[in-house]
Amino acid sequence: IATTQARRNRLQVTRWRSTGRCQLAKAQVRVATTTGTTDFAALAKAGWYYGARIVGDATNAASLVVYDNASAASGTIIDALRTISTDSRGEQFRTPVECKNGIYCDVTTVGYAVVWYAA
Repeated sequence: IATTQARRNRLQVTRWRSTGRCQLAKAQVRVATTTGTTDFAALAKAGWYYGARIVGDATNAASLVVYDNASAASGTIIDALRTISTDSRGEQFRTPVECKNGIYCDVTTVGYAVVWYAA
């Protein structure tokens, strides 16, 4: 069992290194993704926000606004990312941001968005 867990940990670290600059902490870091303009709740309870990355769809400018809320685009804004249509942008926090109510992502015309969080 220990060998299997060590293998999973190595795979997890490799995945994070290849997809962004997110560093793993003791908490299990999870990923939520979306395409297009689909808003989504990354986490419906209290947790930690580690960062996000958005990629433009090659036609329209893209934006992602992250809220401390479980189910709607309202409440405290935790992070906001904007980029031109042919670019990508991301942020990663060494010390994650505490979200007391959840993590909700309001997406506007992205080719792809990824959010790193922990419960």
